Amino acid sequence: MDEDTKTTEISKKITQPIMNLITKFFRSKADDFSNNSDKPSSSEAQSIVNTYALKCASVSGFAGLAPGPWGMLTIAPDIIMVLRLQTEMLAKLSVAYNKEKIVSKELVLYMLFQGVGAAGVSFVAVKAGQVIVKRASTRIIQRMVAMLGGRIAQRAIVRAASRYIPIIGASVMATWVGYMTRQIGNAAKDLLSKDIVIKGDTDEDNILDAMDAVINENIKQTNEISTLQEIKKLKALIKVAQADGYIHDNERKLFMDSINKSDVDQSIKNELISALTPDNEIKLVLPKFNTEDEKVTFLMQLIAIAKVDANFSQKEKDLLFDIGKKLDLDNDDIMALL
Repeated sequence: MDEDTKTTEISKKITQPIMNLITKFFRSKADDFSNNSDKPSSSEAQSIVNTYALKCASVSGFAGLAPGPWGMLTIAPDIIMVLRLQTEMLAKLSVAYNKEKIVSKELVLYMLFQGVGAAGVSFVAVKAGQVIVKRASTRIIQRMVAMLGGRIAQRAIVRAASRYIPIIGASVMATWVGYMTRQIGNAAKDLLSKDIVIKGDTDEDNILDAMDAVINENIKQTNEISTLQEIKKLKALIKVAQADGYIHDNERKLFMDSINKSDVDQSIKNELISALTPDNEIKLVLPKFNTEDEKVTFLMQLIAIAKVDANFSQKEKDLLFDIGKKLDLDNDDIMALL
């Protein structure tokens, strides 16, 4: 089963559960938190985000996905479990900011999109310090839920069976889940601290056209991944593997698996393989990425090869931190990934 087929199958399995989460489940949890004698306050918001990031990262099945078809059977339930916790976090934050009554399914969906990129979600806008939310038809909500499910499934599979590092490892998967949850939570804090206004209905045709444009652009970007980009990524893997002055057998194996799955010419593969020695100087030229999510994925792939020998040295940490800075990632985000 190829990557696109896996993504489609997983997306189908999680679409209806996401619909239930943003409607019935969110409302139920918001009512519970609101009626609790220990009602959360906005001063606890960051603590709430941090707590749920840890909870999501500890979901063992998602974090330690087994390779092969049996492992893929576990991914949909674990994605749903993570989304359930993230939606519960959004309900608790909504109560903390006294916005639980006005937060609609459209806004819940928009906040969940913050973990995978909100491009194409045009029924929520922030203007002059206000969050403007337009009501969306059932058809639009269903399409957006399907898009969210597809993006989550695609990113989960990339991290579970990466093209460049086939076995990411439990710790790196857990880090990604925690990172994604913090992205959602911190974006939610910012939105919920503002005035929220429900204003009119969306133009269904315009929304659907915008969604199709985003999907087509994503396909175009995927098809335009160049050989040069792949070579830069593979060279970066070599640079990280060299950082501690020794190429461990596990690092060599991961690199060989990665290069054998790449699309570069065999002659270039041979050159890169011969460069995999501790004393061969590799000039680090980073690939260009369109989104922060792509940058995080790339850095996590580098972290995985650094950790595979069970000796995560300070030199490797320093190099990875420097790469994160060159990717324009936030210092706190880099440290959280490391």
